Amino acid sequence: MKLSELIKNIEYQEIISSGKQFSKNIQSIEYDSRKCVTNSLFVAIEGELHDGHSYIGKAIELGAIVIVCQKIPEYRSKNATYLIVENSRKTLAILSHAFYGNPSQGMQIFAITGTNGKTSTTHLLKQILEFAGHKTGLIGTNGIWIGQRKIPASHTTPQSLELAKICSEMKEWGVSHLVMEVSSHATSQHRTFGIDFNFAGFLNLSHDHLDYHGSMKEYARSKKILFDNLLPSSVTIVNADDKYSEFVLGDTSAKKITFSMSGKSEKHNIHLHSSDFQETKFSIGRGLHIISPLIGSFNVENLTMAILMAKYSGIEDSVIIKSIQKISPPEGRMQRIALLNGAVGVIDYAHTPDAMKKVLTALATLLRAEDGEEGRLICVFGCGGDRDVTKRSQMGAIAGEYSHHCIITNDNPRSEDPRGIAEDIALGFARNNYDIVIERRLAIKKAIAESKGGDIVLIAGKGHETHQIIGTEKIHLSDREEVEKYI
Repeated sequence: MKLSELIKNIEYQEIISSGKQFSKNIQSIEYDSRKCVTNSLFVAIEGELHDGHSYIGKAIELGAIVIVCQKIPEYRSKNATYLIVENSRKTLAILSHAFYGNPSQGMQIFAITGTNGKTSTTHLLKQILEFAGHKTGLIGTNGIWIGQRKIPASHTTPQSLELAKICSEMKEWGVSHLVMEVSSHATSQHRTFGIDFNFAGFLNLSHDHLDYHGSMKEYARSKKILFDNLLPSSVTIVNADDKYSEFVLGDTSAKKITFSMSGKSEKHNIHLHSSDFQETKFSIGRGLHIISPLIGSFNVENLTMAILMAKYSGIEDSVIIKSIQKISPPEGRMQRIALLNGAVGVIDYAHTPDAMKKVLTALATLLRAEDGEEGRLICVFGCGGDRDVTKRSQMGAIAGEYSHHCIITNDNPRSEDPRGIAEDIALGFARNNYDIVIERRLAIKKAIAESKGGDIVLIAGKGHETHQIIGTEKIHLSDREEVEKYI
């Protein structure tokens, strides 16, 4: 694409150019200087660890002829064009979608945001849409799906350049419906800027990512960005029970559809009839009576969000009800594994205080008596290093209160001392109902060895992940593989 065509919708404060580059075709857009080639356009982004402005010289050396930046470099090449913009991240998004031909246009696009439940909800919605006959793409924590083809993902929501490229590939494959997890990092960094979402869902907001956002107020504001940018023709589906819902949706111009498990919603109330280890029965409003193979009231919320999104996108109730009968959770979300000793292992991604409480309370109601004795709930978990320290003791307090016994272990310690992380977690326990076993494999082994028929062993925090980050090294570790050694 010619530079003159590519930048026609860019608002820039200043342009420094000899004019020769405007007729040239741009071969690639990059924000990593190392990927620049001849006739690249390089966007300098101020990141958390590195400032792209420091690598402008390297980008030009490798062949970049256009530099988009927020400040004029001290030393400039006569062979490059410089566009000075107010926000490099927003500009990257506009350029990326233009470069790939605005591929998201023409697709129905669904965004799901919230602290907990994004991955489950997007996977559930994808299954309903596919059952209804729509070729559906998915972008989220567990990976990127183009129909049934999976591509690994390094972020919940990719950077805008990768996002535009993925949308382009999806369009080539005939994808008509795209379901996305939208993280708070993504909205605050404008990764989804330029995408017109047809539907956006807000699930919940609770303690997480405060190492990045600094406060719950800023965390909520980052979520609000998604809804503030919606068009009046868009539809929002809102969990009215969450205390942040009114703030997050306060300024949106989109149509609001609400649901509630406590009866506060005027649109759709959820009535939970029964729940066991095989299925959950509930109703949405007066018309939709659901029998789901998923367990836990939080999965009722996730499934309700998916159902309402499907319903308001035009899928008939009868099709939705049939699709639910065949639905399955994503890998690592309340994943049940029957153990040889008669206990049940459950693998879940719960890594926030709120998610831990929801999973533990759900499992506590499912304990089955064995020989007249109530089963025990054993929990294995840890917390990540180089991340929010304040949630560690909260996680410990919740795990200690709702579990019979806990084993504190490694999560992804990164550069921190694993023992120090475990001791931070232990500060939250009100009872001495925990052990510390740093090596995660051994912690899982110990928990299962302690269990018996009727018990539930929850392995929390890593879910679908297949590696552990210790220092700067990634080591293969799968909770599912470890638990399956005992079946």
